Amino acid sequence: FNQLLEVLRRQMGELRNLSTTDALTGLSNRRAFDERLNYLLVRHARHGTHSALIVLDVDHFKRYNDALGHPAGDEALRAIARALRLTVRRQLDMPARIGGEEFGVLLEDADATSALACAEAIRTAVEALAIDHPDSPDSPDSVPSRHLSVSCGVATFQAGDTPDALYQRADHALYASKQAGRNRVTLADPAAPRP
Repeated sequence: FNQLLEVLRRQMGELRNLSTTDALTGLSNRRAFDERLNYLLVRHARHGTHSALIVLDVDHFKRYNDALGHPAGDEALRAIARALRLTVRRQLDMPARIGGEEFGVLLEDADATSALACAEAIRTAVEALAIDHPDSPDSPDSVPSRHLSVSCGVATFQAGDTPDALYQRADHALYASKQAGRNRVTLADPAAPRP
């Protein structure tokens, strides 16, 4: 009976892990990310704690997949996930894969300065992987590169934030990074209008 209980406990733990972990990268998945985001927003509303959200997207990832195939794309995503785990090292912080080639990082007890530093460290770590991207387009306003890179948007928690409002500010900052040439970090304007 005790052995059966132990087997059931282990299986329940494995199921819990599967329900919160991205199968490809081993990072937290969108479900776990959303739960943690909601928790941090409630904590911020009650106690005024500082936290931040980083969203990052792999630049020209569709072109990478088209040129090298999905197995290479999957391996690139796993390499980026490893770089995230090595860069985001505080136990309170959560890196996650939140969609295709999009990742998010929740930073607890972080202000704009520390969040920007973390995002820049992530960007640099991915750049240092030097993953060849043979079909990376050159454009007049982009940083020339033949390697995979990420663009980052950073938003700090503000009074009255909802998950959508916070995410939208970070996403606008991410878009600004891409518009400015990719492979860069942009801080969201805290005074930007809320949805």
